[in-house]
Amino acid sequence: MRSIAKIFSTLFWMFIPRRFFAWLYEKWTNIHIASKLIFLVISVFVTSGVSMAYKLSKDHSELRDIRCLAMNIYHEARGEPQSGKYAVAAVTMNRVKSGKHPNDVCNVVYKRIWHKKKKIFISAFSWTSDKHSDIPKNSTRWLESVRIAKDVYSEKKKTKAKDALFYHADYVSPYWAAKKEKIAKIGRHIFYK
Repeated sequence: MRSIAKIFSTLFWMFIPRRFFAWLYEKWTNIHIASKLIFLVISVFVTSGVSMAYKLSKDHSELRDIRCLAMNIYHEARGEPQSGKYAVAAVTMNRVKSGKHPNDVCNVVYKRIWHKKKKIFISAFSWTSDKHSDIPKNSTRWLESVRIAKDVYSEKKKTKAKDALFYHADYVSPYWAAKKEKIAKIGRHIFYK
């Protein structure tokens, strides 16, 4: 961001004629002091508003990511031990950072891929495409999922599945599991690189 600002300021100084600045200085010195104060107050107000809007936008994006991560933890691992919940959250965040998946938590959670043979969209996480309500019903487990999502999102806690990008329940054997390197089994889930 700083390099863009530096390039812009360099171009600005190169292409604006010096006589423009002389004219601007002359006009500025002839303006009444009250007008200068009003101009400065408005400038401060506008710039602080822009900076506040940026911060609110960033905060909203972070809250949205944490909510999506918490929903994934809740629906994928609410019956798992705490370490299993952290591991599921780690897989989601690892996918965000991998470069092979979307770089946004919600887009990773709700990602769908077209399956050519079945001619349907396959979801990365099954709960996102089932016909059940996604509204959490167990408030205790939902609050725990939110807490874990905040910890993993802010990288406060490491897990055994720190490099995992895939997992599945131990009672199924997906076709892709044989091609992946197994990292750990936590609760009812098996995690892979």
